[in-house]
Amino acid sequence: MLPSIRLDDIETVINVTECKHFTRAGTKLHRHQTTVSKSMKRIEDHLGLKLVDRSAHPVRPTKGGAVFAYYARKGLDSLERGIAEARRASVTSHSVLQVGYTSYLDLELLTHIADMGKAANGGFSHKEHSSSSSEIIASILARKWDCGFIVSPAATGGLAGIPVYSDPFGLIVANDHPLARKKKVRIKDLCDVPVILPAKERNTGFRAWFLERCATDGVKLKIAQEVSNPHEAWFLASQHAGVALMPKSASGQLRKAATVFRPFVEEDLYIEVQLVFRDEPQIPMLASFVAAVLRMRERMQRSDQRDRPDQMPVVPRPAVKRWKRSQSSRSGSDAGCAQVSKPLQQSTIASAVREISLPGSSSLPSAG
Repeated sequence: MLPSIRLDDIETVINVTECKHFTRAGTKLHRHQTTVSKSMKRIEDHLGLKLVDRSAHPVRPTKGGAVFAYYARKGLDSLERGIAEARRASVTSHSVLQVGYTSYLDLELLTHIADMGKAANGGFSHKEHSSSSSEIIASILARKWDCGFIVSPAATGGLAGIPVYSDPFGLIVANDHPLARKKKVRIKDLCDVPVILPAKERNTGFRAWFLERCATDGVKLKIAQEVSNPHEAWFLASQHAGVALMPKSASGQLRKAATVFRPFVEEDLYIEVQLVFRDEPQIPMLASFVAAVLRMRERMQRSDQRDRPDQMPVVPRPAVKRWKRSQSSRSGSDAGCAQVSKPLQQSTIASAVREISLPGSSSLPSAG
């Protein structure tokens, strides 16, 4: 059984060992120096050991005191997070999920998900934040956001994720560029051609994977510009600054004037959009959100199987529009799909969740 130690005494030990001064620790804690000294003596008597060397200037923690302060700090941090999560879990349905999304996401997905949340059985409401994959991952790990849509492969730091759809990518080229005369391009076509890439810090995992994939074909990219969003890439390509690497869905959301999209011949050149979240027990609203994404993905897969019965790929982007059209003629109670408001079973999450990766990306840095 743990000894009955007061929390304010534990805070005192932590601050004295960090400040190395009783008076400064008292100022930080808004307590008188005498109160700090009594608190330190009380906890030392309770534990039966000295936590600080009072004869040293500045005050130094003993070996036992340093160990105690280290684990006490971790314990208090965990307790604070536990209290915050408990409060979040008990909040009513009026609270809002914080959802990040990459600028390369097919924005129609956000519209569909918002409509599902507004339905009578939706079970969630959310606020969207446009950012990079790296920033989305960092914000989720820091508990600033609840979940997010990222482009994989990516170093996820241990986050769990479910694949939503895959998206073949190619090049945005100016209308009068030599590559515009081709229906499809190859990686080898990039030899000595200035290329516009997403900035490295926005997704280091994807950047490393693509450069390695080019190197496999003996191509060393000539990087002309690094950009933060597809619109910037399109503008630079239209101004003949280079050819821009772009997912097909993102190219469809850009102005078509002065440029064309040319897909890659290589079938392994695609991105995978993933929904990522912390690998821990979920609050009911987040579970409903994940269930909505799984439900939408299932219908997208059905639409794609009807058009391509001989294949079973990761859900491609064109299925999104077909799924949207099917929604207009489909009743809200689809017997083949779990209702959004139904709690997401742990087995359902476990079967869908996997670490973020892309076929052939075993050489990427491991998550974390």
